[in-house]
Amino acid sequence: MSEVPIVVDSTTADYFVLYVGHPNPGQISQTDANPNDIAISVTRGQEGTTLLPDNLEALAPAEYRVEKYEVARPGDLDGDCVDDITELDGLGVYNPLNPAIKMDGSLAGVAIESREAFETFSLPSNHTYQWQNLNGLEFLKFSVIDWHSSDPSIYFMNTNVSVLHTVLYNKLEQRGVSTLVRLTGEIVYHPNVVAPDGSLGVYRYNFHKSAPPPWVTAHVHQVLASAMPFLDDNLAYYPTSPEPKANYQANKATYDTLRINVLQEADILPDVDYVPLNQAEGFGRLRLMGTDDDDPRPHEIPVFESLPNDLPRVAGSITTVPQTPLSHVNLRAIQNGVPNAFIRDILKDEDLKGLFGQFVYFSVAADGFVLREALKAEVDEFHQSRRPAGTQTLVRDLTVTGIASLADVSFDDWDAFGVKAANLAELSKLGLPEGTVPVGFAVPFYFYDEFMKANGFYDDLDAMLADEDFQGDYDEQEKQLKALRKKIKKGTTPDWIVEALEGLHAEYPVGTSLRYRSSTNNEDLAAFNGAGLYDSKTQDPDETAEDGIDKSIKAVWASLWNFRAFLERDYYRVDHKSVAMGVLVHPNFSDERVNGVAVSYDPVSFLPDTFYVNSQLGEDLVTNPEARSYPEQLLLDADGRAGVLARSNLVPSGTLLLSESQMVQLRNNLQTIHDRFQTLYNIQDGDRFAIEIEFKVTADNTLAIKQARPWVFGNTISEKPTVGLSFVEATVAEGSPLKLVATREGGVLSDPLTVDLLWTDPDQKIQGTAPVSVQFAADKATVVVSVPTVLTGTVEADSTVTVEIKAGDHYVVGASSSATATVQDNPVPEVSVTAGSGITEGGDATFTVTANPVPSAPLSVSVTVAQTGDFGVTTGVRTVTVPTAGSVTVTVSTSDDSTDETDGSVTVTVNAGSDYTVSSTQGTDSVVVADDDVPPPVGCGDTDALGLEARANHDGLPNTLANRK
Repeated sequence: MSEVPIVVDSTTADYFVLYVGHPNPGQISQTDANPNDIAISVTRGQEGTTLLPDNLEALAPAEYRVEKYEVARPGDLDGDCVDDITELDGLGVYNPLNPAIKMDGSLAGVAIESREAFETFSLPSNHTYQWQNLNGLEFLKFSVIDWHSSDPSIYFMNTNVSVLHTVLYNKLEQRGVSTLVRLTGEIVYHPNVVAPDGSLGVYRYNFHKSAPPPWVTAHVHQVLASAMPFLDDNLAYYPTSPEPKANYQANKATYDTLRINVLQEADILPDVDYVPLNQAEGFGRLRLMGTDDDDPRPHEIPVFESLPNDLPRVAGSITTVPQTPLSHVNLRAIQNGVPNAFIRDILKDEDLKGLFGQFVYFSVAADGFVLREALKAEVDEFHQSRRPAGTQTLVRDLTVTGIASLADVSFDDWDAFGVKAANLAELSKLGLPEGTVPVGFAVPFYFYDEFMKANGFYDDLDAMLADEDFQGDYDEQEKQLKALRKKIKKGTTPDWIVEALEGLHAEYPVGTSLRYRSSTNNEDLAAFNGAGLYDSKTQDPDETAEDGIDKSIKAVWASLWNFRAFLERDYYRVDHKSVAMGVLVHPNFSDERVNGVAVSYDPVSFLPDTFYVNSQLGEDLVTNPEARSYPEQLLLDADGRAGVLARSNLVPSGTLLLSESQMVQLRNNLQTIHDRFQTLYNIQDGDRFAIEIEFKVTADNTLAIKQARPWVFGNTISEKPTVGLSFVEATVAEGSPLKLVATREGGVLSDPLTVDLLWTDPDQKIQGTAPVSVQFAADKATVVVSVPTVLTGTVEADSTVTVEIKAGDHYVVGASSSATATVQDNPVPEVSVTAGSGITEGGDATFTVTANPVPSAPLSVSVTVAQTGDFGVTTGVRTVTVPTAGSVTVTVSTSDDSTDETDGSVTVTVNAGSDYTVSSTQGTDSVVVADDDVPPPVGCGDTDALGLEARANHDGLPNTLANRK
């Protein structure tokens, strides 16, 4: 639940009601008004203290109000004549915050008390053709009765029993509940959509036709949330029908002020349970990481339930939450050539869970992953073959002895100042708009080297590296490296270095906070970017006064000996004593509006001349995101127009972080940077190259670029595209074409591709010759081929047609290597009837009669019209004609009278016919007809209205003001 800081002293004799401000307080009609507060949860007391839950976004403590009651003397919050404790203990059948009548769950319930209850009530959408578009997602239907009033009632339908709201309404009408004023909708569970708190799984609901005002929607939203207590701020309104969508767009500013999450179609990504972030293979020990566990080791493949910020060298990585291609975790996976993937359900697969603690082989490919047990010898042989044969000694120029302005540093000076400083210096010379590149200075390697010698730290380093315990024990390495970092931070800085830093600070206005950033000879290189290995620090003026001007630079120098950095260098057999740390210094960016990373390449869909951008709100870094933070992901075309892959979960729905002008500027700047560094790195025609930048939108709305480094391309298992097949429709009528879809993923999208096919058609249903191949044009990832079928005049059995991909040299056959379709023998249309909305006597009831598939000629259908009650309906058998469009509207008129009578209904039933079949689930439907004459008063004691059980419950309540409601 949301972290609500409401904890009360309690005993088991108590129960508590938590209130928040009503989203729509005050008068709502001449006879009805909403209270100032609304009850959102009812909780039994525990011995000692009790936490009171709120399953929407938590508010400040002062925004809540708590009422305490005795379990032995319960109240009746919803005024339905059933006490709160009876309803709380029978949640689902009852609901203390829902005035709906008792429902036993066979047709409907009045609360969904748990995830398991939702599964019981929900219907996988692939079971019914009307909801095929939901791609198998779980959903259930619901109805809100008297939604416009101060006491709306919620009913959740057991959708496995019926998907027809009219069945529920008929049952309610029989029990004395008027359903004339109602909202209908459905709740769909998306397991892979990111909730506002960053967790996975969203329950989104929509209204079928009506569009309540924003405040009323917020009221219904709260009532729905209270009736689904297992939710955790992952309920969202999803306005997709024309009227609700238009209402939301017209009132978006108001919705943004209400306590209601809104999802739009663009916010719902394809529901996937696997994303290959870096396609590679590796061996290691599979390890499930806990929250407080020590860092994984180089021979391990960790499985994370949240994206880690700090990750040393590992043999591969798996997360059960989505990642982005530009996170430091994935950049390091690409650099190290290790597999990295999002695998949502790995913890639900018993076979895979059995591999934890074992040595495994792990491969990540475009169309799937392999995770199997491996021998220790396989692991050792694999890693030994990946490491360099000999020691690598890095270049460091110690002849440059002074701090230099970036204006005086060039790309070729990387061996004296580090690559990060040299690259930023080059950016300052590209003529980018003023303010894009910060004004900065570079501190050379010479300063680090002299500091280490002055304090004798090289002797400490020699002793540490020679220590046998250090050489063979990861825990000992981590311990001794931490001690060395502590020594460096407390080391004595030579006076001449302090004076040089004072001169640097004097170049900026008094009070300027400066950012000290690592710039080594072991990062931001063409084949090794070292992302996230070293630390940066901010030197604020108060720190300079209290801790010395050298505090931040010593912290950056110390980070050269981070455990993760040491492991990375050790794996590549780098001579640790040849590593040197320069420092890049420039004004600190504070209170930035946006931060992000962009690359002059598309690592997602591989579109040519397309750049990929990650950005996030404020100071939440996309490279090292906070837990459950998901950035915005864009693809920018050559004109800077954005294609949205994913939206940030930290901003309101439908909002983009960058303005259109900033997208154009970012695209143009990145192109300029790419072109310049392509020349500097001497990239030849045909060589792959891209440049990656880190950027910010500052507090004054300036686009600033703070870093540039070469993008490291991953070496995937196969550079060939992976191809697959499917049919648009698995079943077609003879004479209708089969529509074959071929897809490719990976490889070079700009290259055309031919894929060979093999057809199996035993009954010769294909008209003419089936295509022997499909051709992908350049830059096309999907091909749709129409294959005609033969229409015969004879009655015969249905047939199947299968197509499969033949092996080829230029592609890899994916998991969807074949596709099968059924060709039906001239099927007879199935006819169904669907009722329109309820009416008041005197109005016209409407029904839609539908034939599926659509008839090739107008189809005569026999229906019977009937009524319950007496509303002047012309009953009996009628003939309606369904046109070739597939459906026709049937109108049944009713008459008004002055007699008070029970509400009734008009029913249309499809009769059997020779040219069609009758739907087994939708062969009859009813429209409720409401009597508009004034009935006699009905009170709580009217057994005809509420039943004997409600009367007995009511009579047993204490004689209090709340119970006399």
